[in-house]
Amino acid sequence: MIKSIVFDFNGVILDTSTHDADTEMIDLIQDLFVLGLKLHIFSNTSRSTILKLDSKHDFLKYFDKIILAEETGFSKPYDEAYDNLLKITGEKVEEMICVDDGRDNLRQGKKYGMESLLFINPHRLRTDLTKFGI
Repeated sequence: MIKSIVFDFNGVILDTSTHDADTEMIDLIQDLFVLGLKLHIFSNTSRSTILKLDSKHDFLKYFDKIILAEETGFSKPYDEAYDNLLKITGEKVEEMICVDDGRDNLRQGKKYGMESLLFINPHRLRTDLTKFGI
C-alpha cells in the first residue's frame, strides 16, 4: 500500500515554462494531503527558490520532509541521494511513489524499489495515481 509520495520540484511543482508554481499541481498536492498521504519534496533545487514560490502559493504546509541536494550534499540521481531520502523519511521504499520529470531519477527510484511515475502534467498524474488506488 502506498503511504507517501516524493515529488521533484523543478518541472513538477515548478512550471519551468512560466517560472511559477503550477496551481493545478498545488491543488493535486492538497488533495493528496487530505487523503492522508505523507508528501515530500526531493530535489536538486535551492531552498530559496522553493521558499520564494511558497510565499506566493502557500504549499509547503502540505509537505512532511523537504530533502534538498544543497543541504544534504547528495544530488539526484546518485545512490547517496536515494539512501539519504530513505534515511530521512524513515519510510519503506515499497510504500513510496517517486514523481519526477527526469527519466534518470525515475530509473534510480525504480532501482531502489520505488514505484516511479514520469510527470507529464497534473491531469495525467491524477490518472496515473488511480492505478495505486489513490
